[in-house]
Amino acid sequence: MATTESKSMSYATEIDSTIEKIESHVEKGTPTGVKTVISGWLEKLSEHKELSGIGKDLEKLQHALEAKDSKNIVALLTSLGKDTTAAAGKAEGKEGTKLMALGKALSAGANALGKLSK
Repeated sequence: MATTESKSMSYATEIDSTIEKIESHVEKGTPTGVKTVISGWLEKLSEHKELSGIGKDLEKLQHALEAKDSKNIVALLTSLGKDTTAAAGKAEGKEGTKLMALGKALSAGANALGKLSK
């Protein structure tokens, strides 16, 4: 069984990877590449009932990506950025810092994609 510290390190690594993928796909203008990350996060978030709102938005984001609904994608990324940033304030240590960076990356991704879809 994983310790809390090893789970925290795993999440920190996963957050770094997610940020890199968001930034990479935003630069390319291809938000669909982020879909592969969502499933893993849905599984991780299922362990944290207090984050169920983020999980629901991630599920909606999956559907919006499949439908190539850019307006909804931007709205969901904006919401996820705000909610992730808020969750970062409740997290401890390195995980909180990483979540803050993820929230900012999601918000920046929403802004960039919003400009591309106009």
